[in-house]
Amino acid sequence: FLSDNHIQGSCSSTVKLGLYCGELVALQTFTKDSKHEWCLSRFCTQKYTQVRGAASKLFTHFVGTYSPQNINTYANLRYSSGDVYDTLGFRFSHDIGPRYAYFKNFKLYNRRQFQKLPGEGKEYEKAFALGYRRLWDCGYKAFVWKS
Repeated sequence: FLSDNHIQGSCSSTVKLGLYCGELVALQTFTKDSKHEWCLSRFCTQKYTQVRGAASKLFTHFVGTYSPQNINTYANLRYSSGDVYDTLGFRFSHDIGPRYAYFKNFKLYNRRQFQKLPGEGKEYEKAFALGYRRLWDCGYKAFVWKS
């Protein structure tokens, strides 16, 4: 579902909560986090579908079931300003500056894959020599929810 409907694709999550209307129409995932206890890692609805109140319903169910004390999450500013997190009761924590990924043949690659490339030179120079180019994002906003 995430691969087909979330712009950042799938992720490994500890808890996956779905909202159904005959079929899965919305999904919210949470991961255990050492600093804040939990991280809201993904939320999406079925492509081309708007489900009013889905984020709130799923989040309320998570809070009621797991009784978390702290939850963190991030808004990738390339795609969102994070308004949904305000609605869910999160507070803005801090800005995170732009980061980059590499791309080649219309596919994105996490920068961590390139940090230990063999050979002389800087990471981006070695990646460039292999045909990869850097793509910078717009940064992130970090949010924290506390019970």
